[in-house]
Amino acid sequence: MGLWDAHCAPRFMVGSAAPPLALVQAILFCCSKSDHAGWRPIFARCLKDGWNLTPHFDTPQWSYLLKSAGRQGDEAGVQLLLEEMLDVQADLDRLEARSLVLALNAVTDKAIYNYVKRYLFHLGERKIKFLRITYTDLRGHGAAKLRTPLKENDTMYYHVCWHASIRQPQQFSPRQLYFDYTPSTLGGTSHTANAKVDDIVKDKIEKWKAEGLLPEDYVHEDRVYDRTASFKSVARQEKWKKQPKITKNKNVGYSGEL
Repeated sequence: MGLWDAHCAPRFMVGSAAPPLALVQAILFCCSKSDHAGWRPIFARCLKDGWNLTPHFDTPQWSYLLKSAGRQGDEAGVQLLLEEMLDVQADLDRLEARSLVLALNAVTDKAIYNYVKRYLFHLGERKIKFLRITYTDLRGHGAAKLRTPLKENDTMYYHVCWHASIRQPQQFSPRQLYFDYTPSTLGGTSHTANAKVDDIVKDKIEKWKAEGLLPEDYVHEDRVYDRTASFKSVARQEKWKKQPKITKNKNVGYSGEL
């Protein structure tokens, strides 16, 4: 870092020249490994209104920066990194789960916490699952893997666990997604016993949108388990589960296992 301050900072940080990408990646890597607070001004110059180098950052680079910001407890730096990753469309699902845990665990500010709650929806279902598993491990027996143990942040931990639970496949329940949900006042449309669950959910969503109970841009992505009468019909069961038919034989009378 001393070499950067002596030879590079006067030329690039003060002057208008742009450094090569490899140099910026190297100095940010050094800052992240040594947990040096000097990464913030360098990273700020890498944004689109400066050198515009962040679109060229690879996934390990983001992971190192997140991990370092989390260890330093730099909440504003964590939010800055999360916003920039979203802006340059970085592959969030390839980030190291441990880096995300360290970064999220450092967040205690209410405004940044609310931002993180919305941000988690940008992560895939599988990534959220491993994020919860890693977070639980690092708070318990896996604490020995860290350079510095995690600070107690129950608010963020329990929210990550809750978020992982609602991202799992489940039956449609708008009350879990929208706390101001009110039951429909329109008459319910009748469906037959053999109607498919997907069709029923589709009809209900259209009715709720018409009533204003759901946003117009709501897209239903939850997987629904089909447990209707058509799913349980005998035709879909294995042969050994089917009840044998009672056949009438003129010689023997009624036959078949009862």
